[in-house]
Amino acid sequence: MLLPAQPSARAKRLSMTQPRAANPVIRAPTATRSPGTPPFDRVKPFAALCGALAPFVIKIVGDLFAGEILLFIFLAASYLTSAPGRSRLGRRVKLFLILLCMLATGMVLADAARGTPPSDYLRGWGRVALLGTDIAAMGLFARRGLSTLVWYVVGYSVGGLVYCGVEGLNIVSNWKLGYAIPSTLLGSCILCTVNSKKLRVFFLMLFAASNFVLDYRSLAGFCVAGAAVEMVIGVRLKGPVVWVLMSALLCVSTTTIILVLVNQNSQVMERQDESNYDRLMRMKFSMEAIVASPLLGYGSWPRDRALADEYIRAMSLHVGHRWWLRQEERDLIPSHSQIMQAWVEAGILGIPFFCYLIVSICVWLRRLVSELELGPATGLVVVILTWSLWDALFSPFSGQVRIAIAITVALMAALDRLFQARSAKRIAV
Repeated sequence: MLLPAQPSARAKRLSMTQPRAANPVIRAPTATRSPGTPPFDRVKPFAALCGALAPFVIKIVGDLFAGEILLFIFLAASYLTSAPGRSRLGRRVKLFLILLCMLATGMVLADAARGTPPSDYLRGWGRVALLGTDIAAMGLFARRGLSTLVWYVVGYSVGGLVYCGVEGLNIVSNWKLGYAIPSTLLGSCILCTVNSKKLRVFFLMLFAASNFVLDYRSLAGFCVAGAAVEMVIGVRLKGPVVWVLMSALLCVSTTTIILVLVNQNSQVMERQDESNYDRLMRMKFSMEAIVASPLLGYGSWPRDRALADEYIRAMSLHVGHRWWLRQEERDLIPSHSQIMQAWVEAGILGIPFFCYLIVSICVWLRRLVSELELGPATGLVVVILTWSLWDALFSPFSGQVRIAIAITVALMAALDRLFQARSAKRIAV
């Protein structure tokens, strides 16, 4: 029987005299996988298929995305074929699911107290239940490594572009609500194969410029954030120096944006002014609803005719004409923030889920700057995290947002597994 070669006595003495790093930075390759997982498995193309079908809607009471059906099948099959009593979800995913159950409880209590009609509460409960199954299924993807989630995002991006093409959407006029997210995510996924940091930063800034010119300012900011983190992690800076550098980058970016805005045409500036004022008014009236009932929510699809009329009146005065809303939205409490909408719908029990989401994203953005290097995957990860952070604060909790939330939770679960390997100094491929 052959035994592995043993190191010589001289080699042992040399190894003992080598200095050890006090707090080594973990470096992970793009296609990082969990120990014991083969380089390629059938789950990855299945994850891509789930993502590709995500944009396609099936109308059953509310919106059911075709990819969610496959995610539910995968979740059920995984648990039916696993050993009894064996938990396959990470600690972070479990905690998110517990907090989501709290949100669901608050929503049910509010619906019961407010007498919400079935047509509304079935959509509300279904949205929360589907978010739970999405998080659990993608949490299983995260157990197989970061690369499996990248496959899902690639499928999601390609499916989004195909959907826009099938619908015949014009790429310029429908950029923000159609092509922007899938195009930017697909470009960021492609950058995961690029080893040159300078090229990655260049293309991320190119994505930012394209989105800004095509009037998707927040997405441009996410790309700038990805490029900024790529640049910062190239230099091992610690403590307050990191935040000083990040603040300087933020100031430069803000100044550039202001200069561009000053030189934009009046039509674009008018549309952006309406958008900013609309978001501000929605948050204002959401807060009024929360102050009126801070503990008990207003239920699924919360309605208050008086608040809705005040919102329409304020917007009409600002734009100079009658503010248009769809018929089914004219008595809804206006909201443009996921955390505030959850509070309005589910009361105090709706807050913890999104608070934990926001805090977790901020913690991971800090770690990516100083403690965990992902290499070429950095840009994609930062774009997704900042996207979800913005949505939690300034975007409504509806539609495909639940897909983005599930991607983010699973992404952080995969990063947790990498971070737990700190003692190894370097994560093996």
